[in-house]
Amino acid sequence: MNNDNQNLVTDYADDERLRGTRKRSIKTGVSLLKRLFEYLHEKGIAAAALKVRDANEFGQWLSHIRKHDGEPYKWESVVNFIEAAKSFYSFLKRREMIPSNPFKGMWKIKRHKRIPVNVPKEKDMARLLDSFLDWDGVTTFEKKRRYKMHVLCELMYSTGLRIEEASSLKASDIDFKCGIITLTAGKGGKKRFCFLNEYAKEILRLYMRRMRKQVFDDSFRRTETLFGVCGERLTIILNEELAKAGKSLSMGRLTSHVFRHSLGFHMLRAGCDIRHIQAFLGHKNLSSTEVYTKVEKEDLKRVLDAYHPRKWWKQNE
Repeated sequence: MNNDNQNLVTDYADDERLRGTRKRSIKTGVSLLKRLFEYLHEKGIAAAALKVRDANEFGQWLSHIRKHDGEPYKWESVVNFIEAAKSFYSFLKRREMIPSNPFKGMWKIKRHKRIPVNVPKEKDMARLLDSFLDWDGVTTFEKKRRYKMHVLCELMYSTGLRIEEASSLKASDIDFKCGIITLTAGKGGKKRFCFLNEYAKEILRLYMRRMRKQVFDDSFRRTETLFGVCGERLTIILNEELAKAGKSLSMGRLTSHVFRHSLGFHMLRAGCDIRHIQAFLGHKNLSSTEVYTKVEKEDLKRVLDAYHPRKWWKQNE
């Protein structure tokens, strides 16, 4: 990438920051732009001279190139590269460097909603949450860390918060009387409201009023955020604890998103209207929520195969 393009990317990142985009999203977007500039360099096209035809060819080019391991990019990755380029060219248009965004005129690419994998059932989720209160044979440091994860996980399972959203919470965001959390730094920088169930509300109230000052050392007692560390660091800590718990409970690989997926899936299984689940999770489009109906169908298929009396092996005994 030449100096002019590098300066454009730097300006783009600064602009996204001012628009309220999360640091992690900016970092990811900038990383994805590398493929766009490889394409521009290979084709000898200046960034500001890209046309709709070139944007369409960029999509085709992505489907043919290979990763470092020789494997092609998955369809979802191709879409992400194009979305990053589209965002970058929207920035160029705002700067009046181009008359229109060529990626808005390219062929429509439909993003498939991936079915969440390894979503624990209700009993397994209860086992996972309870495991953070098992302090037998652990040090004081580990006990504090597990207790903090216990509060965080109950909060995320109750509200469907993403880990980045939970990490930015402050005491002023929580209304215990109404059981509502006001999220001012949600995905896309949009404001939304989350709801605490009674169990999570009391756990969070106890943590904030009595236990938080004991969990943190002196260097963290002055922090405004509930859990005292930034989103990326809190994600690492939580994923480390989930990896240990998943292994000890024979639940497979678990990540911080397991609580959000589980909330949607479990509410659907309990008979909750999908529109309500959409509101709980803060999905802009219902299609994002409908992925949990696909999970439910997959679950029903497994039940049918496991319990139906007409099984193939019985017919061939």
